Amino acid sequence: MKTLTIVWEDSLSLRMFLDFYRTIYLGGADPVVVKLNSLYSPDIIENLVKEALENSDGTTAVIFTLKVKPSFNNTSTPQSLIDNSSMAFRFARFSSEPEEIKADGESAAILDRWRQNIARMDQGA
Repeated sequence: MKTLTIVWEDSLSLRMFLDFYRTIYLGGADPVVVKLNSLYSPDIIENLVKEALENSDGTTAVIFTLKVKPSFNNTSTPQSLIDNSSMAFRFARFSSEPEEIKADGESAAILDRWRQNIARMDQGA
């Protein structure tokens, strides 16, 4: 089972990336999306992550989205969230360029394809 964490400030970038990831890498299948907020305590986040993984069927991708404020520091990302993710990215406000927080063997290819898609959209293709 693939688990992905997206730390985000900008909902447009989040929606675009989720749609891209679902279409290209999940074959259009709907993942389990767990919406988290940086205002939640680390214990609440840990419990929500644990619950989502326990309730997953093992074949469906689980995507954790963590809404943060612009002043949020990546080192403040709850460790349980990172530990339970295959890869993690952060989108800053008004940016389509993700920052890699945690990588796996597939994350570089995903980000490369994402950048290619954004470049094509910028060119109007």
